[in-house]
Amino acid sequence: AILVQIYGSKATFVNEFRKMLSEKLLASASHDTEKEVRNLELLKKRFGDAALSACEVMLTDVAESRRISRSIQQHFGGVSGGGEGATLIDATVVSRLCWPSLPTDTFTLPAGVKKEMARFEKQFAHIKAPRKLVWKASLGTVTLDVTFPDGSVGDVQCKPLQATILLRFGAQQRWALADLASELGIATDVVRKNLSIWLNRGFISEVRDAGGGAVFEAATSLGAGDESRHDAGEDEDGDAVASLAEEQRIAEMKVYEQYVIGMLTNLESLPVQRIHNMLKMFVPASGGDRG
Repeated sequence: AILVQIYGSKATFVNEFRKMLSEKLLASASHDTEKEVRNLELLKKRFGDAALSACEVMLTDVAESRRISRSIQQHFGGVSGGGEGATLIDATVVSRLCWPSLPTDTFTLPAGVKKEMARFEKQFAHIKAPRKLVWKASLGTVTLDVTFPDGSVGDVQCKPLQATILLRFGAQQRWALADLASELGIATDVVRKNLSIWLNRGFISEVRDAGGGAVFEAATSLGAGDESRHDAGEDEDGDAVASLAEEQRIAEMKVYEQYVIGMLTNLESLPVQRIHNMLKMFVPASGGDRG
């Protein structure tokens, strides 16, 4: 009842819950939905099965995606002998009508990635005909092993666009910002924002060309970048993970903000301590209390 009061109506609450569930499911690389299933069952007792049917479909999609991805990966492993690319893609396949609107940002993917996506899509069509995949390339998480002549860094997590940028430097060592943006088909400010993770880790350096203009250059060795940046990249909680964690924290704070605004709008004036207690009860922070 308090949740409905906060959001103003049952329909508004269910819609907001669906959005939050979508963000959690798409941010998880493990497809582990045990906690979300438990929370949904509790909410169904209060709001009924019909109101939360779309959320149930979302959870079913994730479970089905895990099964389909494993099946396709096993098929590729059998065909290619477990060669490179056999487990390149682990896709979450969503039912368009039941999920909230997803971002449609596009950029030019590497040829090898597009080939694997097409291979996955063809096998999916064989298994799930007549269903068809429409890829959301900007969503998800990429895990990379970055290799230099003098060593490598494994299990580097980043966004698909960030991974695509780094792979471009594998094909060509030096890029001007405008040229890289043109190659990817996106704006220069978006490229610069997504370059920062690699600049911070020392994988890419910003240098000056003969005319004094800024260009970006791939490091030739693990120790080639700025030492302090390299140390940060070697930290156990590397900048890639920290960047993803920061974005998750910002998303959580938006949820807090929505709750506070809803409480102040739809309930009588509340003391700060009660707002804090309600936030702890209904919006538990991951990784500890936010205070």
